[in-house]
Amino acid sequence: MKPEYFVIAFCLILTGAYLTYAKHQHAFGNESTIVINSNGFNEEINYSGKIVFSDDETSIKSISKGGYLKFKENDWQLKADDKNGLITYDIMDNGNKMAIDSSGMKFVVHAIKECIAWGVDADGRMERVYKSGGNLALINALGNLKNGGIKNMYFQKLLQSDSLSSDDLLLLLKKASTVLDSDDNRLELFKKFSPVFLQDSSVMQTYLQAVEGLGSDYNKSTALKLVLNLPMNETCFSKATDIINGLTDENEKANLLKFILSKGQLSEPRYGRMLDLMTGFNDDFQKENLLMQLIVQTELSANNFDKLLDAIGRIRDDRLKEDLYQKMISVHRFEDQQWESLIGQVSHFDGDPEKSHFLILVSQKMPRTEAIKNAYIKEAKLINDNTEYGKAMRVIE
Repeated sequence: MKPEYFVIAFCLILTGAYLTYAKHQHAFGNESTIVINSNGFNEEINYSGKIVFSDDETSIKSISKGGYLKFKENDWQLKADDKNGLITYDIMDNGNKMAIDSSGMKFVVHAIKECIAWGVDADGRMERVYKSGGNLALINALGNLKNGGIKNMYFQKLLQSDSLSSDDLLLLLKKASTVLDSDDNRLELFKKFSPVFLQDSSVMQTYLQAVEGLGSDYNKSTALKLVLNLPMNETCFSKATDIINGLTDENEKANLLKFILSKGQLSEPRYGRMLDLMTGFNDDFQKENLLMQLIVQTELSANNFDKLLDAIGRIRDDRLKEDLYQKMISVHRFEDQQWESLIGQVSHFDGDPEKSHFLILVSQKMPRTEAIKNAYIKEAKLINDNTEYGKAMRVIE
């Protein structure tokens, strides 16, 4: 078989470590080398063949034919071989051969612990841990692993389990936030979460807390889209919208709100919460687009009527405001008092032509009760230009 050589080198910025992982593929098997250097600390693991550790992880159970394990930590070195079915250990300290006594075996145990942390005997070790303690043991073992690929392997096995309890899932999500070393790795884990797991409100709440801990708006947005179409109680919905509100990218924020709106009707509290978020947008066009979708797709309750008027009134562009008021009039039915409140929005328009045009627009649909006409006439008096005032008044004569 043609030899193959793979090298991955990367800096562990937070720890100041430089790690190189090299894998050689030979005809007889695999040879792997892991080197860690950090602030005067040097560690190297080199092994070939299949290495199997004992169940208690204090010794090597077997090494495949032709294989070996070498471990070095600063001045200490260990080499283990299989000689006719018997595992032999050679230990060196600063070039001096050490006895295989209690002190020497402590170093063997330490070396095995480090080898496991970096992924030696990964499959066998994972199965041993699961056999000894099930899902909980696997979750607890995650904190001792140093190889990201091996951590992902543990998470994958756990998420494929049909016996994960809600408590297991809660602990798993909390572990993900601490043992996975990048947002990208956490996001990949979230993508593997089955919707069935998130039917439990406590799991959903913890999931959202984990999402909040992601660094970038894009990753938060992607993780939220995975669950926004799932059933949520009010507490979880509030948490999700808190995360959305905390995004700095208004495009990401707008896309998430549109996604929520596309899923159908909103309860009265959720409608109000959406209005709160939309009001906070700086971009009038984003705000108008979202409010338009809210008006068209969702029933408007009496309690949210004034909040909607307030949200529209905060838009600076008079043309955008008028478009929204017009859409409200065309798709919703109002009580008399609501018509009076709507007419009162004329004060949010800057120019007399805009005030006049708005009142004429309202007059086309409003009931001609005495109270509503009086409210109309009162607001028309805000128009200073006689021509524009006359236009507004003629339509109700």
